[in-house]
Amino acid sequence: MWLEIRKAIRGNKTYNVTKLFKLTRDLPVQKMTLKSLIHNLDNEYWSSNEGVADFRDQNFHLSPKEVLKHPKKYKYHAKKIERANLSYPIMIIDGDDVLDGLHRLAKAHKKGRETISSIHVPKKMLKKVEEVDMSGIVFV
Repeated sequence: MWLEIRKAIRGNKTYNVTKLFKLTRDLPVQKMTLKSLIHNLDNEYWSSNEGVADFRDQNFHLSPKEVLKHPKKYKYHAKKIERANLSYPIMIIDGDDVLDGLHRLAKAHKKGRETISSIHVPKKMLKKVEEVDMSGIVFV
């Protein structure tokens, strides 16, 4: 499996999500209400370049809510939402910000779920995950 890198919500930092999964596997899984997380669906975290995340341009201007409204226009993320596995908890930082799992959150919202499984990631744990220089990186 290729090394997965994601843009973190706070401070435009980047983290190795695979390493983060390993560090958080012993943390408790908790249920959270979608109502407390719904604001994450309004934030523009995704690229509309059909799966191309070009970190040089910082072209993240697409929200999960926009994908849910226009799935035919944004087929790449709509398909990822449909395929999202709700048996895996989302990762939360700062109480209610999604660090990983936006496609799962969007799917839970679309299905009318009231709660979703989550893991609360302490900020000090993020410091243990190496930051990655994203300049010049393009994922296709």
